[in-house]
Amino acid sequence: MSTQQSTPLPSPRQIITSLANQIKSLPLPSPTESPPSNPLKSVPASARQLFMSLHCLLPSAFLPALDLLDKSLVTRYTIDSGKSVYYVKSTQSLSRGKFSTAGPVYEVRTKAWSCSCSGFAFSAFGALGVWEEGEQEVSVGGGGGEDGWRWGGKIRGGSPPVCKHLVACVLAERCSEMLGEYVIEKRVGLEELVEMAYL
Repeated sequence: MSTQQSTPLPSPRQIITSLANQIKSLPLPSPTESPPSNPLKSVPASARQLFMSLHCLLPSAFLPALDLLDKSLVTRYTIDSGKSVYYVKSTQSLSRGKFSTAGPVYEVRTKAWSCSCSGFAFSAFGALGVWEEGEQEVSVGGGGGEDGWRWGGKIRGGSPPVCKHLVACVLAERCSEMLGEYVIEKRVGLEELVEMAYL
């Protein structure tokens, strides 16, 4: 009797890493074409399947994340050293299309893979029970990434916690040519950034 060695299936984390890297390398419309108000309308149908796959893997976070970007609720604060932190305004801050400063603002750090919202905390707490001690790397088409980036940053295990705020910031960062224009950019000093963290 011959025994076949089964190939391990990629984890959702590896699949999402691959999808994000493939989206990052999508061709943009040529400069002669007038850019549509929604950049996703200009990508080929095959590329839209990447977004549909992300929506299936992140059903409660992906579309709300795109909504945050579409409403320009994501701001990236960058200091002179190049380090940056995101602050995302809640959709509750919008009242009849106008922004109110009364709503919550969440701090998001993509490198540290964290968000200050309660949704992220609940996701992190729920994921603790299913994290693995180590994760066997399985090759997924387009999943390596030349820059060594992977979904979940340096968090160990197969299911990193997520929330819509973190997903919006990661999409803006990884797909900056396509979605970067939806992020408000601000250059600040280190003291100002530290002060914002305590607000």
